[in-house]
Amino acid sequence: MLREHCRLIDRTLKDAWRQLHLPAPLALLAVGGYGRGELYPHSDIDVLILLKDPASPDLAARIEELVGRLWDMGLELGHSVRTVAECVEEAAKDVTVMTSLLEARLLAGSRDLFRPLRPRQGGNAWTPGFLQGETVRAGAAPHQVPGQPLQPRGPISRRPRAAFATFRSYCGSAAPAPWATPGRSWRAAA
Repeated sequence: MLREHCRLIDRTLKDAWRQLHLPAPLALLAVGGYGRGELYPHSDIDVLILLKDPASPDLAARIEELVGRLWDMGLELGHSVRTVAECVEEAAKDVTVMTSLLEARLLAGSRDLFRPLRPRQGGNAWTPGFLQGETVRAGAAPHQVPGQPLQPRGPISRRPRAAFATFRSYCGSAAPAPWATPGRSWRAAA
């Protein structure tokens, strides 16, 4: 049911994007839980409009028109408008932004603009050290007892297991990442 709901919203957003003939290079991304394809009923529809350069007044007006149309359709939109550089900067300050971006998927627009945010597709915005350091910083449990399951706290603890799997896969290994291995301290993993 969640995936079908997500597909319906995908089609709606893509149609609205096409109708406005937004100029290139722009990209419309699904982020967060919506990016994972898990859109719960009554949840915000989290999207990111990705820009190559800061928006001109004309482009800002067209983006406002898109967001307005989506709200007029009754969609509860959680949106942001950023350049790739702004995305990386915000992610460095807030692990929840980083998690949301790691789960992003392209809905419409420029694949080339989206690529720097996709490590598996040659993107360079994230590095394993950055991901591990941010995860440790956000969920640090300095007194982790060896042999006990990972007990993250802080913003990361509100994210589903899927986020941890995403972090691990972006760190380049199918094996458990060192910071998620029971019995290892967070300090040793850092």
